[in-house]
Amino acid sequence: MTIAYEETRAALGRAADSNKRYYDIRVRPKEYKKGQWVYYFTPRKFVGRQDKWKRKYTGPFLIVDTPSPVTIQLQRRKGVKTMTVHIDKVKPFLGEVPKSWLADEPSSDVTELMTRH
Repeated sequence: MTIAYEETRAALGRAADSNKRYYDIRVRPKEYKKGQWVYYFTPRKFVGRQDKWKRKYTGPFLIVDTPSPVTIQLQRRKGVKTMTVHIDKVKPFLGEVPKSWLADEPSSDVTELMTRH
C-alpha cells in the first residue's frame, strides 16, 4: 500500500510541475500605478437568480496607493474609506478618465497607458 502512495505522490508532483509550466507561459505580470483608474471585480450572488448577464465589475476606482507589488488601495470618491485589494481583482479602466482628487496628478505615462488600451 505504501508503494502505491509513493507512486501516486510522484505522479501528482510531475502533474503539478507540468501545470505550473503551462500557467507560467500564459501569465503576464500586472503593474498598476498611483493615480490610475481601474474597475473592481465584485460579483454579487442572489438566491434563485442567474447572474449570467449581471455586471461583475464596478467602478471606476482610483488607485490611491500600492502597499505591495500584489495589493493596491482603491477609493471610489474623495473622502470615502479606501479598500485594499489584490491586483487580480482589478482591470484597467478604458473610458474617459475622470478628474483625480489626488494632490499629485498622474504622470503622463499613466495617462498614456489608460488611453492607449
